[in-house]
Amino acid sequence: MHCHESIQTPLEAFHTNDRRRYRTCIRHGMFRGGFGKRCWPLTSHIQKYSEKALTYQSDILRGMLGIFRAFEKFSYPIHHILGVPIEFDMDLTYWKQQGAIYKQYRAYPWKLSASFARGLCWSLQSPAPRRDGFPSWSWTGWAGSLCEWLTFEKLSAQENPGIEFRVALEDGSFATLHELYGFTGSKVAVSKTSQNLDVEAWTIQILIVSSSYPEISQGSTESEKPTQQEGMREFYAKAELNDGTSVYSPLILSKQPGDGSDFVTRLHDSTWDCIVLSYRKQASRSPVVMVIEDREDGAERIGLVDFWTCWSDIDESRSSIVLDDRKLLKTRRKIRLS
Repeated sequence: MHCHESIQTPLEAFHTNDRRRYRTCIRHGMFRGGFGKRCWPLTSHIQKYSEKALTYQSDILRGMLGIFRAFEKFSYPIHHILGVPIEFDMDLTYWKQQGAIYKQYRAYPWKLSASFARGLCWSLQSPAPRRDGFPSWSWTGWAGSLCEWLTFEKLSAQENPGIEFRVALEDGSFATLHELYGFTGSKVAVSKTSQNLDVEAWTIQILIVSSSYPEISQGSTESEKPTQQEGMREFYAKAELNDGTSVYSPLILSKQPGDGSDFVTRLHDSTWDCIVLSYRKQASRSPVVMVIEDREDGAERIGLVDFWTCWSDIDESRSSIVLDDRKLLKTRRKIRLS
């Protein structure tokens, strides 16, 4: 008998009369599309899974562990940390011996961190409530459906974003990604990681404006407007370049503004730090950044900005421009994400 991953279905109607197999018109389960050799089948599975309503929110990661284990067993493994995938360089894992892979990652340690950073470039279809027991930097920490993942196919594996990670363990210690996956000769069980993530990265500062802001209402076209928050106020990131020019790009919120909350007020009144995660393949160093909110117990992710879509306030036609992050005012920071 086939199983529909705990989805309630009329089994008698789905099976043949002898109940030995499914009828040919029935597709098996919700994890369809196979495995493939890259990360996009996995992110597709995660996206579909995020749309399901769970009886127990604490099961959000447990329900995906079988899929994660299947991807980890390949000769071109894809691992994860609390649901965030880490795709090892396929060219290395597919064409070379395991020893050569280890040598490459020891020689270029930034590649592993850059891959994990690309995995952090997820976004939600609409702002969602936080899910207790899971970190804000992982999709598991939000009770909402994911957008189509900004996949590894669209993000550059050749550009070094200059980001480093240390993962908190249950015993209070921290481990680098190389230590977690044995590239330094020692291996720590991933299952023993906790929610905190120490990040050292380049950051930029943005202001957040709404669609009623003059440069937005005059400058954006229908094709440029974000599709995330239908029926809600649309928000945009305003970043300043080295020459004083301002650029605008849609902000995809994770955190709910909420009725009666002061979050919307703080969105407009505050300056927000953003972690540079990765760059687009199609443009010269067009950055994708995570917007964070500093808190007493560590920073929390509140959204994502993809500067692939942006425009300048000095362009009278308000047409889209290609942004190079080397034109942005950047600062090196150490941040603890929770």
